[in-house]
Amino acid sequence: MSTEREPRPSIRDKQRAARDLRALTEALAVLPRALLAKVDLPPRLREALDHAPTVTSHVARRRHLKHVAALLRMVDDELLDELRELVEHGDRRGQVRTHQAERWRDRLLGEDGQELTQFVEEHPGVDVQRLRQLVRQARREGDQRRAVRALFEVIRDAL
Repeated sequence: MSTEREPRPSIRDKQRAARDLRALTEALAVLPRALLAKVDLPPRLREALDHAPTVTSHVARRRHLKHVAALLRMVDDELLDELRELVEHGDRRGQVRTHQAERWRDRLLGEDGQELTQFVEEHPGVDVQRLRQLVRQARREGDQRRAVRALFEVIRDAL
């Protein structure tokens, strides 16, 4: 009869885990609320994170972040992984959409008129007249950015 025990975590492992949790807590405290709203958090944790930006005193902030860390210790590992991913990469979908919109803007400002037709076919809800008008203005203005920026916003909304 052999009694095999699982190895207990070393002191260094515990310290490393505590440092990682503290770093995650501090990053979550400064993360935009709109980004945190996309994650399904327990009510007490959401309330504590929403309250974090309002705590201005250094000592009170440290105490509040310790409270948030204690609440984080109670959540499951999947949620912790999701929160770490959110802190590391933010909202990737927004970045991808922005890059797509930039590529479409550059394609539409090119000389080929087929790109506009292709964009309208792929995104039927777009205001075609407004899109054509902005493309003409952006081509005319050259370096002036107002029409180019407006064109980008129309494209991003359509995506």
